[in-house]
Amino acid sequence: MEKRMGSRLSALFLLLLLAISFEMQAEVAEGRRTCLSQSHKFHGYCVRSSNCRQICQTERFLTGECRHTHFGNRRCICVKPCD
Repeated sequence: MEKRMGSRLSALFLLLLLAISFEMQAEVAEGRRTCLSQSHKFHGYCVRSSNCRQICQTERFLTGECRHTHFGNRRCICVKPCD
């Protein structure tokens, strides 16, 4: 029984690390790196990417879209080329 608990805790820890890495992720698209950041101005559940895009543009990003996070929530994620 304790062996199961240990493996479950290990799996939970790995999922947590994976979740953190998604928050700081940089995607590679067409040879250019694209940086992602959760919007600081968009609040609540993200339903329409068009609303998210407009908010992200006010935050000096190129675009934005609603994406599922690791906990199943939909958040507004802003996108711009990395420096």
